[in-house]
Amino acid sequence: MPTDFKPRGTSSFDQESGVHIPMPRILPHTFQDGREGVEYQFSIRKGGELIDGLGVFGTEDVIEASGRREWAFSIDLSSESALRSMLRSKERIGSADDDITFLTALARGLVNVFAGQDDNRNNMSYAAFTSVEALSALGLPVPASVRVMAQGTVVLAEVHVPAHRAVTNRGGHAL
Repeated sequence: MPTDFKPRGTSSFDQESGVHIPMPRILPHTFQDGREGVEYQFSIRKGGELIDGLGVFGTEDVIEASGRREWAFSIDLSSESALRSMLRSKERIGSADDDITFLTALARGLVNVFAGQDDNRNNMSYAAFTSVEALSALGLPVPASVRVMAQGTVVLAEVHVPAHRAVTNRGGHAL
């Protein structure tokens, strides 16, 4: 059965392997060109045991559209080293998927950890992307089921999290 990470609270879970990916540690990061971004530190667990981890960078942007605010987060999997690290996880997870199917499934697992959020006041979106160039360097095809954007950006997985009502404290005041 193919690897298929589904949202489960603030994690994602693959029923077949019993592997889950909890909410990552997220740290601020400054890129070499001075842009601000984030570093995601994902752990991959089976039961209570850590079987692998993945550290990648990304960005966060605020988009205003039709008077609504949306936070857009990216998870950058466009380096060969990120893709190779993901493929090392394939063996540890015990997946029999071909490499590109596994990469897409794991990318879905990374974004699905955010799908269960219920304390966000604004719409949020998360996208895990790579590039045609990085896939080609590993001899992998671009999956037919994904979007290829300008400049060869390949969106492997994305999830949208709608805004929830304001969280209130015990006194009924919005936090």
